[in-house]
Amino acid sequence: MAARTLYGLNLEHDGVFAALTGPKWDKKTEDGELVDQPGRFGGNQEVSRQVYEDGMARVFKACHAALVPDGALVIVFANKQPMAWGALVAALIRAGFVVDASWPIKTERAVRTNAIATASLSSSVWLVCRKRPTTARPGYDRPVVAEMRSNITEQMRRFWDANIRGPDFLWAATGPTLEAYSKHPVVLREATSSGAKKAMPVAEFLGGCAVSLSSSRSDAYSAPMAAKAWLQAWTT
Repeated sequence: MAARTLYGLNLEHDGVFAALTGPKWDKKTEDGELVDQPGRFGGNQEVSRQVYEDGMARVFKACHAALVPDGALVIVFANKQPMAWGALVAALIRAGFVVDASWPIKTERAVRTNAIATASLSSSVWLVCRKRPTTARPGYDRPVVAEMRSNITEQMRRFWDANIRGPDFLWAATGPTLEAYSKHPVVLREATSSGAKKAMPVAEFLGGCAVSLSSSRSDAYSAPMAAKAWLQAWTT
């Protein structure tokens, strides 16, 4: 866009924009702009997501190393895809962080082009993360879900009272849910067909939220009813 706008202004500007500025990714060093973009990897979505998660994990590990013991790391994120949340939170957990608190804050312009006539988010979720104790032990899916159920209704009441509606209301609850999950370095299934302990991916834990978004409209519910619908989608 800048190249088209400034082209012909003078020779200096033309020279600056003569070379391609993208893609901003070095395949040899696997370093550059971190985006989940399958086109960089021959359309392979799985590889693209893993590279993105690994890169974010490296960034968060550097943050973890620089952070004082009682310090806080704040992440601002806005996305409606469970897989996107899964990659972000998996990277945080790998780096040794736990989601300590979360707040939806209205940051997006309602009149932006991609928000017109769509169910776009108007808020970003601000995740407050702290260093997970080195003594933290693996968790199991049922107790983790039970802990999430015990506190999520209260959090959603607060969000509802703050006049958060639509998809923002449902996705704002992702933060409090992740508090229960990220307390553990890994969350295991209590039982599998083989009897082996198997980790539950973050994206799978978050998957029920997509059901809520596709089947419910939070502005049609009271806060308790919306919380109940949200919980049913997550835990069934």
